[in-house]
Amino acid sequence: MMEPEEIKYFSEKEMRIYDYINKNSDKLPYMTIREVADEVSVSTTTILNFIKKMGYPNYSSFKYEYKIKEKKEKIKGDKYDFKEVIKCLDKFDSTFYKDKFECAINILRNSDNVIFIGIGNSGIIAQYGARLFSSIGKFSLAINDPYLRVGYLGAKPTVIVLSVSGETPETIREVDEFKKLGCKIIVIATSENCTLARMSDVTIPYYIESVHNELIDITTQMPAIGIIENLSRILSN
Repeated sequence: MMEPEEIKYFSEKEMRIYDYINKNSDKLPYMTIREVADEVSVSTTTILNFIKKMGYPNYSSFKYEYKIKEKKEKIKGDKYDFKEVIKCLDKFDSTFYKDKFECAINILRNSDNVIFIGIGNSGIIAQYGARLFSSIGKFSLAINDPYLRVGYLGAKPTVIVLSVSGETPETIREVDEFKKLGCKIIVIATSENCTLARMSDVTIPYYIESVHNELIDITTQMPAIGIIENLSRILSN
């Protein structure tokens, strides 16, 4: 909207207007110039002078252009980045991931059963993983309730943990309980530099950018699904 060099020379009133516009971009296109002036405690003339400094002839044209700009930025921000996902999946053929898969498979082959855990979207992928592993003959179940108490799990249980951030407090507490029961831990997360990774026997990271829509995590789960499917196919062979 404005260049840093221009912002540097704003007056105190202009800076207040600038801050208000940035913090209220969602409702600004629906406000009158009087409403903006009252909110910022300046005159309508001051608002008009500021708008002209920004390159708009009047308040109406400013509102219109600002609304169009916001819509374009929203569409751009909502665009799904298939290239990033494809690039992430391609890396699974590298030596780094082959070593990770081999370590995980060695644990799974020596396990009597497998428990998938996750919360939210990760919980849904946990259910898919348990169903997939059960279909190849490996007894598996999914837990997406972090407060569910688990008792006897068999002689050699393995827990596959699904977490985007690897920092979910409920999941960390849950993994700690499983470790006390003697479970091997395999973590699938976006990074190896997370708390759950440090608690694991093996971590398979998929290094993809986390995406949030306000307070909701909408990060793609495709890499996690790819890792689970690859593990199941190696295990079935």
